[in-house]
This record gives sequence, C-alpha cells and structure tokens, in this order.
Amino acid sequence: MENFFDYFLNVSVVLLIYVVLILLVNGWKSRKAYKDGKTQLEKLRNSIKVDDVVIFSGGIKGKVISINDIWVTVEVANGAQLEVLINSIMNVFQEK
Repeated sequence: MENFFDYFLNVSVVLLIYVVLILLVNGWKSRKAYKDGKTQLEKLRNSIKVDDVVIFSGGIKGKVISINDIWVTVEVANGAQLEVLINSIMNVFQEK
C-alpha cells in the first residue's frame, strides 16, 4: 500500500508540473498576441489622414474632416459631423 501512495505522489507531481508549464506557455502566447494586436491598431491609428474613410467599432463609416490629439471629426452623412475618440476607429480606407 505504501508503494501505491509513493507512486501516486510522484505521478501527481509530474502532472502538476505539466499543467503549470502549459499554463505558462498559453499565458505567454496570449500576451504576445495581445501586444501584437495593440501595436497593429496603434500603427493604424497613427496612419489616419484627412479625407480617409474610417470605420468605428460600432460599425459607423465616415470621412475624416479633422484630427486632434485624441479626437477625430468625421462626416458620416451630407453635412452631419461627429467628433469621436480616435481609439474607436477600427479600420482605415485610404482614398486613392
């Protein structure tokens, strides 16, 4: 009976080490993916220019009229302008 408990303890320790390693690898991968996505969005937002067509996180599309530090004025319809945070922009279409 004592051999069974020693064996069970050894197997439990090995399984615990595997679980910890898996959690560490998954945490590292998710942190890297988050960081890559964040830098990609930052590059996208820094590339915004006047007359670009942008899409917001809510799905609204508009044309950039002016850009401040954190605010962007966008024309969404004929004469209808919105002032929104630059962080709400999810996609940019450059006019050609």
